[in-house]
Amino acid sequence: MTTLRMSSVSVTDQVAFVGPPPEPTVVIQPSKGLFRLDLRAVWQYRELVYFLVWRDIKVRYKQTAIGAAWAILQPLMTIHVRYHDVGHATPFLIQFWMYASPVVYPVSLVPERWRLLYSLNPMAGVIEGFRWALLATDRPDFTVMAISAAVVLSFPCSSGGSSISTGRTARSRT
Repeated sequence: MTTLRMSSVSVTDQVAFVGPPPEPTVVIQPSKGLFRLDLRAVWQYRELVYFLVWRDIKVRYKQTAIGAAWAILQPLMTIHVRYHDVGHATPFLIQFWMYASPVVYPVSLVPERWRLLYSLNPMAGVIEGFRWALLATDRPDFTVMAISAAVVLSFPCSSGGSSISTGRTARSRT
């Protein structure tokens, strides 16, 4: 019982119960069916369901956007790495090519089973031709020279188109 007087400043409180008020008890139990859905609870927590679904959709589409960006950027980065590594690999390949070229030894010292692979070196035919012309050695293996010449002639065909198209684009810009 509470008494309140407006004319005076005193307030009297009387408590009718002893101790704190009882707290409500919540009991969580599993559903009793395989596909039982409590639609009342879903409706009661619809905002939570909305935010959870919206979060999943955003994550999925962000991953899709990141995947698409990755698919576009990865080849560009690969091209950069490829041409960056060419600068490091070229001196090594030139040095290896020098030792693989028949400068100090004739083609006749190369075993027969390796001559086809050996003749893919574009310098093999050139060096054999110079050795034959300058040192008056025995006639060189013309098969090796023909394959070497074919490799040399294939370079302008494979890289010439790109240099021609690059030249045209450079002229069209000016």
